[in-house]
Amino acid sequence: MGRTFAIVFAAALVGGIAGAAIGIAVDGGRSSSSDLAAAPVAAEPTSVVHTVAALSPEAIYRADTPAAHPWLGVEIETIQPNVARVVRGLPARGVVVLRVTKAGPAAKAGIMASHRQVTVAGVTAFTGGDSLVAVNGKPVGSSGQLSDRLAPFSPGDHVRLRVVRGATIRTVDVTLGNVPG
Repeated sequence: MGRTFAIVFAAALVGGIAGAAIGIAVDGGRSSSSDLAAAPVAAEPTSVVHTVAALSPEAIYRADTPAAHPWLGVEIETIQPNVARVVRGLPARGVVVLRVTKAGPAAKAGIMASHRQVTVAGVTAFTGGDSLVAVNGKPVGSSGQLSDRLAPFSPGDHVRLRVVRGATIRTVDVTLGNVPG
C-alpha cells in the first residue's frame, strides 16, 4: 500500500517565506528516503524537490499526530507611527487587535477587539480596543514581530502581554492555545 505525502508550507505570518516548505506530512507508517523519492510533487518540481531534500528527519511527522503551534486567537494589524501620532488611544508602536476568537486564549484573558474605525489623511485605523505592545517584556512593533515573539513557545505555555487600551497600560497573563484545525 502506498503512502500519501503532503508538503507543508509556511506563511509569512509565521516567520517563514511564503511558499517555503517546512515539513512533510506522512500518512501511515514510517517514512524512508525511498518514500521521499516516490513522493508526488504538484508545484515547481525543481525548487520543491531541492527544498524537500534539505529537510531534516525532525521535519517529517506522521499525519495523525497534530502539529503543535502557539496560538493567541487574535487578528491584528501593525500600528503605523504616522497614524498613531494623530489618533488618540493608539500607542506609538505595536499591533492593534481587530478580532478576538470567541473562547480563544486572548478572549479568556480579557483581550478586547477594536470597535471603532477612523480615517486620518486617507489611512484607516482601528481604535476602542486593545493594542499589544510587548510579549514577556520584549517590545512588539509589528504583526511579524508578534509572531516571532510567540514562535518559541508551545501550546499551554504562559506569556505576559503588555496591553494598551486608551490611556491604560496593563499586563495580561495568557495561556497559549494550539492552532485550531
